[in-house]
Amino acid sequence: MSKRAQETSRPDRTNRTRNPPPTKATTPKDPRESWEETFLETLRATGNVCKSYQAAGIRARSWVYEKRADPEFARRWDEALADWADTLEAEAYRRAVVGTDKPLAHKGELTGDTVKEYSDTLLLAMLRAAKPEKYRETVAHRHGGPDGGPMQVTHDLSALSDEQLDQLAEIHAALAAAASGAGGEGPA
Repeated sequence: MSKRAQETSRPDRTNRTRNPPPTKATTPKDPRESWEETFLETLRATGNVCKSYQAAGIRARSWVYEKRADPEFARRWDEALADWADTLEAEAYRRAVVGTDKPLAHKGELTGDTVKEYSDTLLLAMLRAAKPEKYRETVAHRHGGPDGGPMQVTHDLSALSDEQLDQLAEIHAALAAAASGAGGEGPA
């Protein structure tokens, strides 16, 4: 057998693939459709974008392009996240209102009895979301006077000694100099 004949009779190792070629039954009509569905199903179940693109077998930044380029995909993405949030809300309700059965133990052994356990923290979070005007934590931080204007601070300085008043005047002058040197206006 000639050398050329031997070379052609050997199996071709250059075009080997790790996976066999897909069969007609497993080949989707549109490959994009397949990864999109996997991505969206995983996103709906986990709410986790990283896990979703890994499950779909796509590159980390492919979904960014797809979401920007395809309004229908972006809409389905938002819908999947909304479904995930609804699932979380249902679970929070179950734990807060319906409760969960916690097995009882005595001296390290399960007794076979259970006690209903509720989550006050989840209940409060749900109340804050449902009725924020009534249940939100209200903290007002104001760094100005009325209507956002400068604060007017008045103190009775008559109790201070002459020495203390001189020190206060020096501090006021130093603050005014520092403010005007930085382009600001000094205290009035």
